Amino acid sequence: DPETTCYIRVYNVYVRMNGSEIQYKILTQKEDDCDEI
Repeated sequence: DPETTCYIRVYNVYVRMNGSEIQYKILTQKEDDCDEI
C-alpha cells in the first residue's frame, strides 16, 4: 500500500530528527502529501 509506505518513511525520518511528540503531527500533515516525501 503506497500510503502505508509513505507513513512509515515519514514516521522513521521524524523519529530520528525529533522526539515522539512531533512525529504524530507530521504524520497527520503529510498524510495527503506523500508525493513530496
